[in-house]
Amino acid sequence: MMALFLTLTTAAQRDGLGTWSALNVELVLDKKWGVFYEGQLRSQKVFNHYFYHENKGGISYKAAEKTTFLAGLGQYATYGFDDNFESPVVHEFRLWEQLTLTNDIGNFKLEHRYRIEQRFYDDGKYSNRFRYRLNGLLPLNKDKIGKGAFYLNAFEEIFVTNTTPYFQRNRASAGIGYGLSNTFTVQLSYVNQFDFRENLTGYTKHFLQTSIFVDIDRRKRNQPHYPRLMD
Repeated sequence: MMALFLTLTTAAQRDGLGTWSALNVELVLDKKWGVFYEGQLRSQKVFNHYFYHENKGGISYKAAEKTTFLAGLGQYATYGFDDNFESPVVHEFRLWEQLTLTNDIGNFKLEHRYRIEQRFYDDGKYSNRFRYRLNGLLPLNKDKIGKGAFYLNAFEEIFVTNTTPYFQRNRASAGIGYGLSNTFTVQLSYVNQFDFRENLTGYTKHFLQTSIFVDIDRRKRNQPHYPRLMD
């Protein structure tokens, strides 16, 4: 009975709309190299019942016009589903390597992102994860994303591992963004996330995501700008 009660309680806590807040800062050093930082908060309810936060950063290298490599690291923490960071459940340190390929069709940008993750947990466990994301960005009222520009964004991403049951997660999103300036961009999105578990069960969570992108470019460039969507 206690197991059933805990299962029903957890399911209820995960129902409804949660919030997902993200800050992404990118510093472009030159035509090849860049660094970034991203912080995130997630909640089970609308700006309440916070259960997850992460801080991460890394370095990127643009090998060709449409090919970018990235290496990153970060710390991730998951808490009880309704206690606002009071009961830590899992702490994780993560490394990852990433390849991004882009295709431009007029002003529409199609992005293929491949990521390999090495995940280290505070209980001594280790796991690998492999991710693929297809992402599209389309400016609406201007040729590029900058001050005064609206744009649409949508993506689909799958998460798999090298251990059974292999498939782990599916994440889909659609949103609209606006360029406050050539440096600051804001975006509002809907995120649908399905998580699959080893006991052959799963659950779906819906999020309202608010994102702030800060693009700092040391070069004086005049070319289309697209916010880097890290996670």
